[in-house]
Amino acid sequence: MSKFSDFLNPVSAVEERDVYVSDRFVRRNEKGEIMVDEDGKPVLRPFRIRSITQEENTSLVKACTTVYRDKTGQKVSEFDRIKYSQMMVVAGTIDPDFKSKEICDGLGVVSPNLAPGKMLFAGEYQKLADAIADASGINDDLEEAAKN
Repeated sequence: MSKFSDFLNPVSAVEERDVYVSDRFVRRNEKGEIMVDEDGKPVLRPFRIRSITQEENTSLVKACTTVYRDKTGQKVSEFDRIKYSQMMVVAGTIDPDFKSKEICDGLGVVSPNLAPGKMLFAGEYQKLADAIADASGINDDLEEAAKN
């Protein structure tokens, strides 16, 4: 076995997990009635998320970066953080599938990138984005630096 086999065959290439971003999203039965647990509390509906690979992240960063020349002819690049956040949330959310026509039509948006912002409150959106970043290891360095 090559000494690189541990790196070429990771245990899991993509991590998936459930995240509860709000108590507004509850499970419903076939009749559309809210399902309750044995204590009579609504059963919450989690969002299913996945980690983003660095290859995917690079594509997102490129799609969110505009390069142009300013008045002096200098090359300038601008990174659109809002667009990046939108694209990361869409790419990292499995369920609900923000790319689905049904979700986009139901929310009245043309672009899947607008669906999470239309569906979620600001805090809910942030919880979802943070969970995807955390699953992808993006927040690890920031949290460690803040502790030191």
